[in-house]
Amino acid sequence: MPEHVYIVAGTDAAIEAIEEAGRLGVPVASALANGFGESGADGESREARLREIVAKTGIRIVGPSSLGIVDMRHKSFLTANAAFDEPDLPVGRIFAASHSGGMIGTFLSRGKARGIGFAGLVSVGNEVDLSIGEICASTLDDPGIDGYLLFLESLRKAHTLRAFAIEAAKRGKPILAYKLGRSDIGQELAKSHTGALSGSAQMYEAAFRRAGVIGVDQVRTLLDMAVALPGQPRVQGRRVGIVSMSGG
Repeated sequence: MPEHVYIVAGTDAAIEAIEEAGRLGVPVASALANGFGESGADGESREARLREIVAKTGIRIVGPSSLGIVDMRHKSFLTANAAFDEPDLPVGRIFAASHSGGMIGTFLSRGKARGIGFAGLVSVGNEVDLSIGEICASTLDDPGIDGYLLFLESLRKAHTLRAFAIEAAKRGKPILAYKLGRSDIGQELAKSHTGALSGSAQMYEAAFRRAGVIGVDQVRTLLDMAVALPGQPRVQGRRVGIVSMSGG
């Protein structure tokens, strides 16, 4: 029996496959399909159906609208993101979680260019069942993970993210987070992507401060700051050169 299935099928077929996996005793399923909370009343009824399946069978769901889960250390690539086809991908000690599936590939490729490696990455999608906080919390006691990068579109289950952040702080594992939807246009994009109601930037900044999460204003800043996370390689000795076009 597989421990985890990644379902790459159309919306209705994905629901049927998740139900079958649950009936067979598969513990976890990730689903790529969209057409759920982001697509109005019909999508909300499909999400309700998924929650019924979880309650009935005990299966846990990552997604839907998930581009999958990657364990870099064990070369387990349950993903449809083409970025993971690249050769010589660096392995590191950072765990990345994102509502956007495309962003896990962005983290990987841009991190590689900066010498940043990852232990694992997950695209959480719509969070119909498992939330970003629950997934990250499951890795807290992993000795091979020293810090976290988060790309957030919403706080659907804010209490789980807060609980994770508090426990991460106790273990000395920093969390860097970028929140999509600081502008009105960004909030509409977040809603159309995963059905997320975004909320104000000020609300998220306050929530981050209370939970000890380090919020950043730009995606690239996540990687700029990631090099300072515990476990990242440091430049040692007199090996830094600075080139400037002027003395200023």
